[in-house]
Amino acid sequence: MAVAVLRRLTQSKASRDALTLMSGTALSQLIPIAVSPLLTRMYSAAEMGHWATFVAVASVAGILVDLRFSLAIVLADTTAHGFALLCICVAVSLAVSVLLATMLLTLLIVFGRLPFHLDHAELLPLAVLALGLNQSLYSWSNRQLRYRLMAKSKIAQSSLASLVAVAAGWLYPQGHYNGLICGYVFGTIAGVSLLVWGVCALDRHLIRDLRMSAMPSVAHRYRRFPILGIPADLVNVTTNQLPVFMLGYFHSSNAVGLFSLTLRVLVAPISLIARAVQDVFKDRASRDFVATGTCRRVFRDTLWILLALSIPIFIGLALVAPELFARAFGEQWREAGVFCRYLAPLFILRFAATPLSYVLYLADRQWHDLLWQITLFFGALIALVLGGLFFSVRGTIGLYSAVYSCAYVVYIAMSYRYAKGDPSPHSAPPQTHVQTRTILEQRAG
Repeated sequence: MAVAVLRRLTQSKASRDALTLMSGTALSQLIPIAVSPLLTRMYSAAEMGHWATFVAVASVAGILVDLRFSLAIVLADTTAHGFALLCICVAVSLAVSVLLATMLLTLLIVFGRLPFHLDHAELLPLAVLALGLNQSLYSWSNRQLRYRLMAKSKIAQSSLASLVAVAAGWLYPQGHYNGLICGYVFGTIAGVSLLVWGVCALDRHLIRDLRMSAMPSVAHRYRRFPILGIPADLVNVTTNQLPVFMLGYFHSSNAVGLFSLTLRVLVAPISLIARAVQDVFKDRASRDFVATGTCRRVFRDTLWILLALSIPIFIGLALVAPELFARAFGEQWREAGVFCRYLAPLFILRFAATPLSYVLYLADRQWHDLLWQITLFFGALIALVLGGLFFSVRGTIGLYSAVYSCAYVVYIAMSYRYAKGDPSPHSAPPQTHVQTRTILEQRAG
């Protein structure tokens, strides 16, 4: 039955597009895992913790850098509007990055040093700019169906980041430069450079026909994306990065480094498979939802497949994780394998919940998603604070995993509830895939 369901799910254009990106995405995520045994012998857990903190700060700032207009690029009514949104994202990203650099420079001039510790803080504005450009250019490439270029960009980003990290660790073994942070920044720039080349080489006519006077009206037309996108994504990203901030505050950079290695090993295969499944699920669910008003059948089929895949994988990994981590990364990283055991239930449920959450967008229930994200943020924050005050690092991670797991159970149940759809007249079923896509774009816009 599972094979038959998988065959049904993959008979779609969305699945073929996902397969186009799959090889590049897989390689880009396997490269960091492949070099991890080298990096864990070159860098201490504390240095990896400093890298994780830098990435966390850049990721939160990256939500604000393009005002989330990048989300509107794929859904824009016309190609001209999409390109205008791309130009708006570039301009806003430049302005925000310059503002951030000015603020950091002002703090250095006034206080003589930054009031907070962040390794290579001087690279933060450049990292935020690169993230903003990467988000917007990636969305534009997606709209233009440039899947090969997108895959090459991911591979270039991952390859250069790993190369710089290994080279810096070998050339500067005393830790004068954190090659993990430098690799992250310059790898992102490498990926952006390929996407910029795509625009310059393939969109010259759009650059020539661009009217600067039209940008304010385009920004106003898609104003819902900053209004709704920034709060939701800011809460989401901040929630994901909370363990980095809280473990560093209550415990140590060493704990952050161990936790980040656990995520580095677990998240890559999860995100790769879950993203591909979500792309396939989007196509089938959107067809069923608009045609019949419900997508519960494909929801149930996909849920059982995801659980059948994730439960044995993560339970098996949890049983051998400490020994596996010690052998692969060095004895000093055995504790990261223990963290993996505590996080296994969370990742089983995340693996199932992430692809299926698209139902909330189909059903136009973004506010429910935002409410869940806010609730999850406070739940995770309370768990991490209580753990930091009263428990060890293991206890903190265990409490965090328990709260997150319960939240994902609620998320799956909520998604299934709204998979039934809204029987109101406005959801009358168009019959073609193009019409389906048009209705979904109107809802998102």
